[in-house]
Amino acid sequence: MTSQQPVAVLVSGQASTSHAPELADVHLTVSHQGLPDAREATTEQVRATQASLSSLLTSLSKKAIGAAGGVAESAPVSRWSTGALSSSNVSEWDNEARKTRVIGFRVSIRLEARFVRSAFSGDATDNNKGWSKLAEFVKTLAATPDVELDNIDWVLTDASALRLTREVQVQAVVDAQQKARNYASALGLQQLQATEIVDGSYRGVAGGSGAPGGPGAPYMASRAMLRSTGPGGEESLFTFEPKDVEVTANVNARFVAM
Repeated sequence: MTSQQPVAVLVSGQASTSHAPELADVHLTVSHQGLPDAREATTEQVRATQASLSSLLTSLSKKAIGAAGGVAESAPVSRWSTGALSSSNVSEWDNEARKTRVIGFRVSIRLEARFVRSAFSGDATDNNKGWSKLAEFVKTLAATPDVELDNIDWVLTDASALRLTREVQVQAVVDAQQKARNYASALGLQQLQATEIVDGSYRGVAGGSGAPGGPGAPYMASRAMLRSTGPGGEESLFTFEPKDVEVTANVNARFVAM
């Protein structure tokens, strides 16, 4: 009686989970276009707006003082930064003169701030809780001329990202193992041994499929696009809904079934 030869079984495994965002990275731009001969005034207007927002972010970076005997709440903003001032001429084509002419002067500067979800928000499963300071900040931006709120990236803390990544990695391997068992069982084979496990983001193996965000990024931040229209703009343009952050894992596995 001829013994059954070992059979190579190649499978993939996937797993994913989602978690309420714990951090919000806010990206905004202050910009203003003035007349070509008003460069100094245009620059000062942008600097004044930037200084006002910087002052606000500085105050939001200070830890709140708790009640007597209570625990002080962490600052709503854990870090923030401002970029370098940039300027450029604004030109248009003059059909009569058959050349471009300068019609304006634009100055802009970018700011970024990381808001932290309040630990005093109660229900951790409710994405809308714990973002009151961020909501107030967004409303302030909506009422501030020359401000464009580019986007908000909803992300996880490093600790949560690491914990959830480990969980889905284990689940992805279990998923691959179960698939291999199913194929082996269909062939009447009972013994199964893993010989190779390749992480989906590992690019050194042909056929490796990257996880969302590329190598080293097993989870993808959710993004909200928002834009400021200045005074009189519709408030609904500035409402936002925090989106769950998805954490995924993909593996390619090789088993030998006997």
